[in-house]
Order: sequence, then C-alpha cells, then structure tokens
Amino acid sequence: MGVKTLKIDRNFFSSYFHELFNSLNVIGGLSEPYVDTDSIEEGDLIDDLADIHDAFNTALLQSQKFKIVNNPLNLLIVKNISSLQLEKKVLMHFPLIPQNSSLNFCHKTERSYPNLMMPIVQSILYLCLHQNDGQLVTDQTITCKTRPNSIEITATNYGLISYIKNALDDQSLDGIQASSIKFELMFLIYCLSTYAIKLYVTNKRNVKFLFKLPEFGGPV
Repeated sequence: MGVKTLKIDRNFFSSYFHELFNSLNVIGGLSEPYVDTDSIEEGDLIDDLADIHDAFNTALLQSQKFKIVNNPLNLLIVKNISSLQLEKKVLMHFPLIPQNSSLNFCHKTERSYPNLMMPIVQSILYLCLHQNDGQLVTDQTITCKTRPNSIEITATNYGLISYIKNALDDQSLDGIQASSIKFELMFLIYCLSTYAIKLYVTNKRNVKFLFKLPEFGGPV
C-alpha cells in the first residue's frame, strides 16, 4: 500500500486556526475577571459561563475536524459508524436547528459507514441552513438518505444557496474568502479532496449532494 499524503492548504489552516483561537480567546478573556473572587456578580457569572461553554464546544468541534482530516486511513479501517449512529451524532451537534427548519433521516440499510462522513454531513447541514452572508435560510427542509454505497442529502433551494454549488464546482477561493461561512466551505472541499469522495450537485428546485463512498476497509 502506498504512503497516504495530504496536500496542505495554507488558506484552510489559516482559517482553521483563526476559528480555533477565536474560541480559546473567548474562554480566556471571560475567565480572567474571575481570578478575583471578591468581585463576582451572580448574573454576570451565569452569562459568562454560558458563553464559555459555547466557546468550548466550538473549539472542541474544530479540533475534532482536524483529527478526522489528519488520520483518514485509521478512521476508515479501525472505526466505522452506522447510519443510526450518524443520525445521533449529527443531531448532537445540531441541538438548536432553527424553528422553521427540519432534518429528516431515511435509513435504507444498516451498512457501516466510515466515521469521516459525520463531519462532512455536518458541514453540509450547516451550509444548507445559511446564506453566504451567514444569515439563516428560513423554512428549510433537509433530508439525508443512506444507501448501500452512498449518502444523499437534499435541501430546498430558494435561490439563496447557489454559493455552495459555485464554491464546490469552481473552487472559487475569492467567493469562499468573501463568505462569512468560509471555514465550512474550505473544510468541506479539503475533506472531499483528501478522501477522494465524489460529490454531485444539481442546482434546480432542490440542491442535492450525493456522496459516493469508498469501499469500506480499503485504501482511498
């Protein structure tokens, strides 16, 4: 088996560390005032603890993404995830889906899928729920269907999420850099390239993402 190499994307890692250290700075900045316990206000403490908790979860998610991208063969061969586990993991990371949005999973098979699919599906869901300026897309319905050798994700297209197709089809770095969700776009492109996963997008009434999975247990 040949040596697996990763192409280092300087823009990707610049964005990655920017997001990571933003979260760590929030944790440090909000924690520092409480070194002096004499000046603690209960109301401020509760608000700050909530923000620290959110920042911690964001930092943890960023670190998980990096580990998944950086260890592809180990995760493909040693660890695998069923479609039911995929649903639980995705919903765990999306506990606050907007009120007018819905997420549907349809299980056609119980074949195990590589663990790498969870963060890719997660990124797709995040992108489908946002416009390129970061605003939420209202009344969105996202359906995820697991098939024997693929995962299909469909989202309603209100003419607001064509930026996904443009970014993935054209590898438009200018468009990605200008977007407030550039990290998710760059992470998705980087994962697809690293794992040689094919992605097909049709931009009609719906936007459809079809992930052709590599054969489980073999090299990608």
